[in-house]
Amino acid sequence: MSKRSALDFLSLLSGVNTNVKPQSKRRFIPDSIPEGKPQEAIIEINVNLPEFEMKGETIDQNEWYNGEKHDFISQKPEFQSYKFGDMIALSTSSCVPEKVRKLNSLMSESEYAKDTTLDPISPLIFDYKDVFCAINDDNVSRMRKISSLHVLNHIMNDLHIKNSRPAGSQIRDSGFTATNCLIICPTRHQAYKFVKEMFNFLPSEFTVEQEERFEAEYFVEVPKGVARNRPADWLEIFGGNNDQQFKTGIRFFSNKVSLCQSMAKSQLVIASPLAIMLHDDKSFLSSIEVLVLDSIETLIIQHPTRLSEVISAINLNPLTVQETDWSRLRTYYSDKQHQKMRQNIAYSTILTPDINSLFLGLPNIRGSLMLKPAIYQQILDSDVERQYKRLVVPQINQIGDVYFKAFKEKLLPQIKVWRSQKGDNNRTLIVFSSSYQFYRARKLLEDSGIIFYELADEATEKDSKEMRKSFKIDPNGIMIITERYYYHFRPKFVTANKVVFFQPPTFPQLTVSLASNTQSITYFTEYDKMALERIVGTEMCERLIIDGVYQV
Repeated sequence: MSKRSALDFLSLLSGVNTNVKPQSKRRFIPDSIPEGKPQEAIIEINVNLPEFEMKGETIDQNEWYNGEKHDFISQKPEFQSYKFGDMIALSTSSCVPEKVRKLNSLMSESEYAKDTTLDPISPLIFDYKDVFCAINDDNVSRMRKISSLHVLNHIMNDLHIKNSRPAGSQIRDSGFTATNCLIICPTRHQAYKFVKEMFNFLPSEFTVEQEERFEAEYFVEVPKGVARNRPADWLEIFGGNNDQQFKTGIRFFSNKVSLCQSMAKSQLVIASPLAIMLHDDKSFLSSIEVLVLDSIETLIIQHPTRLSEVISAINLNPLTVQETDWSRLRTYYSDKQHQKMRQNIAYSTILTPDINSLFLGLPNIRGSLMLKPAIYQQILDSDVERQYKRLVVPQINQIGDVYFKAFKEKLLPQIKVWRSQKGDNNRTLIVFSSSYQFYRARKLLEDSGIIFYELADEATEKDSKEMRKSFKIDPNGIMIITERYYYHFRPKFVTANKVVFFQPPTFPQLTVSLASNTQSITYFTEYDKMALERIVGTEMCERLIIDGVYQV
């Protein structure tokens, strides 16, 4: 993506009025504003964004998957910005369904299920479009609940369609294999919560087999001491069984559910990216119709390459077709078009460039939409000294080199000064959002002969204790740390006197943890707008991006 198109797409996501001409190299500055003058409230957020047209019901599952007419030739429409409550929706369609079509009869009597379908986001998901939603921590469970109901409804409807097929019928209603839903989670803890949420919608007369085994393999009670001393977002991801290598199948019948089954025989597979890629036979991925990426921001920070490999492997033809009933195989499977029929659902607390890139490349011909908050508020105490330094990036592919040059020419001389200062209030913590930049900076510090402490991605618990102890007793210590390590383990740095963020942290809660009451310096570029906005707020972010005062 070119510099221009990348920035334009960021503007589309922000709902910013771009009907203004830039001056010099700065964007969104009206001609009437003199060069160099502080830009006060010149950005109009969410101006003239149209509302969605909401009408009708979600599409019928049988009609969509087993119908004969599908347009696999036309190009996917361009994304446009719309208002959706207090959120911005980036969508390929201006019209969305107003309500969910009637649920499968097995769940239609459940008040819990009925209440879930009344959520404004439910019709978006039940319509089989790709949906990504960036919401706050409290609402991840909301998305998980809607998605689990949708997955269960999809499986039970599919089971009913297959069981109701008249003898001798020529209707094609199947894929290569039995598995049609895949849930990818970062830890067993998320997998456990997804399955338990889904079972809340099951009729009371349903039998659940192997439930004790599932509980033993996936549930871990959080010790009270851990629950008391860890932040809520960490507990949401890592608070239970945080094993990152797991896979299991779930089989559904007309009156029972069997847990911990073979993936090849199950309609639903729930697994981690690592476990899927280490599994020899990936034929069970060939016929996925609904993919759910639970807590996708954690999936990406954990194993970005593995996640990419899994998504690329979905809907490829199986290695063997022994399980395939060719008389029932849908035509578009034999035409290798079934990937374009897969619905992709993802949710997280944040929107990142990686998530953007992923969703822009998905081929679902039903369409796509992405949701994010329209306005972010500043999350840091403004009474504490904050410095923001914008770096100029000539081309998007030069971001890494620009950051390294800034570290070498601007931050390294300051580090030498901080290291030589006397007193007991000069400890500095430097946080790197990019692990690659961390290693480049570490080499530079080593070559410069500067004494420093480090916590990298591969650091052990012993490393953490030793490094934090040394940092604590060093009156002008320098500690460098990767965001990835801090996200996973949350070590405490109560003695840090200032924090330098070398690129805005991807996860805003990390900024709060490290710099709420500590002076901070943040280096950023115009391409860091998504992360920066979550920290300083929408209004301040626009000023930081365009105002020459912050450029270094």
